[in-house]
Amino acid sequence: MIRTVVHLSVLSIILILSVISCLQPSFADTSQSDVTAVSTSVINSLSFPGMPADANLRVSHVAIVEDYAIADWRLGDGGGQELLHSNNGVWVVVTGGGGAMDTSDLIQAGVPKAIAMALIQQIQAQWQQ
Repeated sequence: MIRTVVHLSVLSIILILSVISCLQPSFADTSQSDVTAVSTSVINSLSFPGMPADANLRVSHVAIVEDYAIADWRLGDGGGQELLHSNNGVWVVVTGGGGAMDTSDLIQAGVPKAIAMALIQQIQAQWQQ
């Protein structure tokens, strides 16, 4: 009897882990779609008519915490960061410019302190990779 209960418990754990592993790809897809949407918003906000094709505008890193994101962008030899906020699922640029932002910059732009700190930590971790 005890052996049957243990066997059923092990099977239950395996079943739960299987269900969780099936769910993980959808979380990763959602995250990747947000990264893509953030990158697209940044590129659209920085692009201008007549921009040379060889300017090579690109987004190198994206950090997302809740409804806020920071994106590092590069244009030629320069670059900077953009702060974005998700408004009904649409990522909108709040502020940005050349150079890096810090926690106080994000807080001044209206980002809650805990989210600002988490965004900076995430983006800095990506720089170290």
